Amino acid sequence: MTLCDIFISKRPCRILHFHHSLAVFLPYVTFSIIYWAAGGRRENGIPAIYPVLNWDNLPLTIPFVLAGLTVGVFFGHALVWALHLLRDRVLRTCTTKDELVDKGHFQSQSNPGFVPDWVL
Repeated sequence: MTLCDIFISKRPCRILHFHHSLAVFLPYVTFSIIYWAAGGRRENGIPAIYPVLNWDNLPLTIPFVLAGLTVGVFFGHALVWALHLLRDRVLRTCTTKDELVDKGHFQSQSNPGFVPDWVL
């Protein structure tokens, strides 16, 4: 769904929007700590949601969480940003400004989100 959304929407993506990814990752880690501290268990009795988030085994869990924060979140967002740039490049090379304006493919008055930035 995310890949489709990147390629069919005109939603902008900036490299500094990585904080949106952190807004999902940090609450999930917080939830897993609360789940562990409250004594939560899976149906088979394991005290962790995932084995790498077993807070009883801190030598494994802390590096995993730190790697997820530093590498995973930033790499994942960089991948989404690169796909966004690819989408814009494909749009630019497949169409020209004159074709879009002459044929009226984009309705800038009613929906400016579908007008490429270089047409405006």
